[in-house]
Amino acid sequence: MTRTTNARIAGVAYLLYIAVGYPSMLLSDRATSGDSVAAKLANMLGLTCRVAEGVTGAASIPTTLGLLAVATAAGTSAPDPAAAGVLVAFVLNQPWLIAA
Repeated sequence: MTRTTNARIAGVAYLLYIAVGYPSMLLSDRATSGDSVAAKLANMLGLTCRVAEGVTGAASIPTTLGLLAVATAAGTSAPDPAAAGVLVAFVLNQPWLIAA
């Protein structure tokens, strides 16, 4: 690689480090704020629960998009109505597939 390419890669890596590091410091500072050890642990537990909630919500996105694709399919790509009904009933009756 040329010197210019290496310099660009290093610059982008440095800016990415700043872009990721600064919000991380802010979140860490907020998560560990509090007057006592119990308050700090409660804030960390709250942060952990919010992250788990976000991961659970994000895990249901592919299922929701799949149902949307079945519901909005038209023309030659539209499924048989009976088959679509069975598929939707199956997906909606699986509590582990949809995060409510």
